[in-house]
Amino acid sequence: MSFPFYGQCYDFIYINRRGSIWFENNHDLCHFNLPTAAGTNEPVMAVYNDSLRHIFGGYSFGGSRELTSPNREVARWKYGYNGDTTEFEAVLFSNGTIHFDYLRCDIQQFFNDNGSGISSGDGGRYQVIPTVYENVPSLYVFTTDPPPGEPKDLRGNYPNKSNFVNLLWASNPEPDLEGYNIYRRNIDSTLIEKLGFTTSNNFTDTTVQLGNTYVYRVTAIDTLNLESYYSDSIIIEYGPRTSNDSL
Repeated sequence: MSFPFYGQCYDFIYINRRGSIWFENNHDLCHFNLPTAAGTNEPVMAVYNDSLRHIFGGYSFGGSRELTSPNREVARWKYGYNGDTTEFEAVLFSNGTIHFDYLRCDIQQFFNDNGSGISSGDGGRYQVIPTVYENVPSLYVFTTDPPPGEPKDLRGNYPNKSNFVNLLWASNPEPDLEGYNIYRRNIDSTLIEKLGFTTSNNFTDTTVQLGNTYVYRVTAIDTLNLESYYSDSIIIEYGPRTSNDSL
């Protein structure tokens, strides 16, 4: 399985005993600086960025396997010490989605998390999750894909004597686009409300009230539930009209 990570695709990964996954070299490191990947400047997943190691007098287990439907690589670590267990896994999906799943974190000897998460290693692109052993069981989802671009060319109109506003915008080009969220606020308010979701590049607002002025904006959503920035806003003055003007 080829896995995309920070703009590169990898056919081979290094899963090491200390709870991390490396993509270019297998660095046997623990409790390291996540943004720079311990100064290696290489991409890494620090699933449990603590001092995990083989435990004398206890047991440890680690392994991985590739599964299908959907295509994914599952890496799991399990440590036991004096009857306590710490167990977690990382799931790498072929579409670039990453799951960190923390099942148990009972070995207090290892409660020294230095910032678990994912990193490109360049010091700027990284994502850190909350301290892993403070919220167990827990699941965190990552992606290094960018969100969709903001929708363009938003415009609107309402036909004469109508009780609705029509919105229309240019379709987004992303192949993994899920749809669009539509937002509105009254021009005299700072409160933004989400009106709804649509899979098409148009929307009809049937909740308008005569005499109000509305500000509309739209965002795009992809299949990973990543949301774009707001589109440019438009203002609709909803009142008596003598013509079918557009904004």
